[in-house]
Amino acid sequence: MQTSRQLSDILHSRAQVVVGSDPSTADFVVNAAHVDAAHARFSRRHGHWFVQDLDSDAGTQLNGSEVRGLVQVKPGDVVRMGEFEFVFAPSIETLPHDPRSGPMLLVVRDARRVVPPGKVILEGVSIALKPGEFVGILGASGSGKSTLIKSLAGLNELSSGTIEVNGAAKSADVLLRDRRIAYLPQEVVIHEVLGVATALRFIAALKGVGTDAAERDRAIERVLQRVGLSDRAHVPIHRLSGGQRKRVALAAELLGDPGMLLLDEATSGLDPATESDMMRLFQSLAREGKTVVCITHFPGRLALCDRLIYLMAGRRVFDGPVAAMKELFEVGELEDVYTRQHARSPEDWLNDFQRSKAGESARARLDAEASIAIDRESAEGASAQPAEAQFSILVSRYLRVLLADWRNLALVLAQAPIIGLMLVATFGDIRSRFAELHAARTKEVTFLLVLSVLWCSGTASVREIVRESAILQHERRFGVRPWPYLMSKIAVLGVLAIAQALLLLGVVRFGTGLGGDLAEQAISLCAVGVVGSVIGLAVSAIAGTSERAMTILPVVLIGQAIFSGGVARLEGVVLWIAQLFSPAYWALDGMRSTVSSALRMATYPGAPGEFQPAILGAGGPLLLDLGALAAQCGALLWAAWYLLSGSQGAESLRVAIAGLWTRALRLIRVV
Repeated sequence: MQTSRQLSDILHSRAQVVVGSDPSTADFVVNAAHVDAAHARFSRRHGHWFVQDLDSDAGTQLNGSEVRGLVQVKPGDVVRMGEFEFVFAPSIETLPHDPRSGPMLLVVRDARRVVPPGKVILEGVSIALKPGEFVGILGASGSGKSTLIKSLAGLNELSSGTIEVNGAAKSADVLLRDRRIAYLPQEVVIHEVLGVATALRFIAALKGVGTDAAERDRAIERVLQRVGLSDRAHVPIHRLSGGQRKRVALAAELLGDPGMLLLDEATSGLDPATESDMMRLFQSLAREGKTVVCITHFPGRLALCDRLIYLMAGRRVFDGPVAAMKELFEVGELEDVYTRQHARSPEDWLNDFQRSKAGESARARLDAEASIAIDRESAEGASAQPAEAQFSILVSRYLRVLLADWRNLALVLAQAPIIGLMLVATFGDIRSRFAELHAARTKEVTFLLVLSVLWCSGTASVREIVRESAILQHERRFGVRPWPYLMSKIAVLGVLAIAQALLLLGVVRFGTGLGGDLAEQAISLCAVGVVGSVIGLAVSAIAGTSERAMTILPVVLIGQAIFSGGVARLEGVVLWIAQLFSPAYWALDGMRSTVSSALRMATYPGAPGEFQPAILGAGGPLLLDLGALAAQCGALLWAAWYLLSGSQGAESLRVAIAGLWTRALRLIRVV
């Protein structure tokens, strides 16, 4: 048998030590009575030691008190496991403080949330969540479970009440930015066309995990091993099973070693066996010292939880162990609670709970939180990556996402030459010895060129934000900002739009004999192509769904055609509107300026003395057209950024658009 002095020596050399009687599971073997195979775990976190009992039969005592959850242990403390007792005396140096990790004590006091028009979602909820606990949240649909866990994650603002982290009250904005809190939603918010390791590598870079690529790769290897996916590292995520995809999402949350995991129905949609595996994985994470909170509808695995919290009509009507919950509701099986709850009102159940032993324990837990010795001065997490670093990472990831679906990318690029061939087939050679006919055909071709470029670039970008909205919202938890995200889209889609414009122009010029300065025409079409990409992104940001986005975009493009000046002569107020809001107007004006002056001045024959306007018009100067396009592009970029900023005004605008969409659909059904 090893001595307590030998235990002190091994604690000096390791960050985590399991004590037990079985050499296959324990780092330090104790041959004493009533010591389990893996009895207790000592772990070192940012300079402090903690002890945790591993569900042993005899339990673990610290200075005569039962160890429950993760408890800090200091030099000189007496630790007892069965018949083995020793004085804790590790001679270790203080480790550098890592604010992104460490134990977390979270306390909710009198949480209340009300949403318009006065609907109460949470009412007077008070709970304490300690390090090392695995807590299950239950309740019927609409009881407030997701609202509560989203409030803990900072995704919801409480109407009243407080949420405290390690003794300090935190606002929703601070909780949202606290990178020690990991939130795993019901859906998998990750780019599923990427391989597992590739997707995690980008997330690790955005989180700032490690100082270089090699260190990030080691961190990824650790989390993949932790969730049991080491052998699937290079498999595209969309080819994995539902349970494996959930494990990938969990691995992404474990990057950076958060102190708290909030799991919002993370096991929904899984088969019973996979759900059981996931719940056991969550339990093991809690045993490592994390605070794990899970919403689940599978009562069969709730015995794995240390505590259960039951919500009813927004009220916490129970908080305690499984056995006490069965006793309160007078049921033999936990699934019967959902039926039994209708026998009485939420207020009656709450009163019974408050008078029970479980209720007394819950009150004592809230009152005693101030005595838990953990680092209360830790920050909310390391600062986010700089904007330029985020931009570089997001551009690289977006390129990988596009290239992973190379067939779709090829189809997007093929749009332009296909449209060009249709124009060539329709117009043929537009050159004519009659100046007015040549000018008329040139006007038609340049008009369709501008509209085609806008169509190609707009349709390529119109779904890019709306289909990633859940990913963007989730990644804002670890510092991803709207501006680098938006500019990464523009950088890639802008290049794609330029390629489309050049392909289209090349086919049309070769097939129709379109004259004019090639370089200036290319500049005009490339510029309007970039603006078209921004138009698509702005529509995508406001639409909310892909269906709405694809309905709004054609209306916008038809407006561009009307106000371009290529269909009818624009005068007065209509001309001002075109100049302010129509990139097509300035692009067509730039295209006109590239052809010969004789062609620009050509007019249709008219009666003697009657003024005839030029068919094409003077156009230009090109620098003015490009300046106007740049100004409109800047305005659209600001609008897209504002819509992604999450401000109250942006959300109100989205709600208004959704309302108009709903009314339009109802009107169509009536008609």
